[in-house]
Amino acid sequence: MTTEIEFNDVPNFARVRQQIHAINPDLEFIKAGHDVMPDTYILRLQLTGKRRTDLRLSEELLGDLGGQDAARRNSELELEVHNALDRLK
Repeated sequence: MTTEIEFNDVPNFARVRQQIHAINPDLEFIKAGHDVMPDTYILRLQLTGKRRTDLRLSEELLGDLGGQDAARRNSELELEVHNALDRLK
């Protein structure tokens, strides 16, 4: 079950937003949610005037974005963003 949350409640949200806007600056953040089982954060994204898609990110990935394994985690985040964008087509 997904609970709606504030964007600032998503771990490392500023870093996620920055990376998503680097990939596509036209993406808008519509809302955020959290699933406890599995521990996943959902960001609803929309291209201006287009369809919406959900980006699902694990708490583990989000928590590691600024850690020792940041390069690998940033690559995983970028892959997830591209997968979400593919669902918009």
